[in-house]
Amino acid sequence: MKKVLVLMSIVLMLAVIMSCASTSSAGAEVEAEVKKEPEIKLTEKPIVLGKDNVPRPEWIIKDYTNKETIYVQGYGKGATFEVSYKKARLDADAELGRYVSNVVQTAVARTLESNESVEEYTYIDQFKTSASEVGKGVLAGAQVADYWEDKEGGVWVLVSIPTSNLKEQVASTIEKASNAIGNNTTAKTAVAKLNASIDDVIINK
Repeated sequence: MKKVLVLMSIVLMLAVIMSCASTSSAGAEVEAEVKKEPEIKLTEKPIVLGKDNVPRPEWIIKDYTNKETIYVQGYGKGATFEVSYKKARLDADAELGRYVSNVVQTAVARTLESNESVEEYTYIDQFKTSASEVGKGVLAGAQVADYWEDKEGGVWVLVSIPTSNLKEQVASTIEKASNAIGNNTTAKTAVAKLNASIDDVIINK
């Protein structure tokens, strides 16, 4: 009887060992299968190198304009670096002029649409007719923030102006109109409304 009990115990132990081995083997297979899954590789943006292997700055393909500063890019290519740079600066100034003109026209249109004061309307409309003067004043305060030369000799420039420059020109132009008409309080209200519209246009363009 004892021999039978011992034999049964041995059989049970072997069964438990085989079960554990089977479970371990299955777990290893699952783990191996998981490891076989291909890794997902994210597509990396190629780095564009310019002259002297300087990497292309991000501002060439991304707009950094914000509530405080307006940024525009310009490009030029000539026989020498100096010529390319001058062409790029002229291109940037032209782009800045177009940008400011668009901001001013859009801001004026929005302000006039939502305005119910006849006197304020008069000042804002007067400003609209003098928008070209505003553009010239803003361009005078533009500065080159950065530049980059590609391997072909083309030059990119990043030009910036504080939005405060634009707002100062707005205030100055409306002030001239208010001096002619004679109601500074209403003019200040018109300036505040127009500047708020300018902020909105720049941020939500």
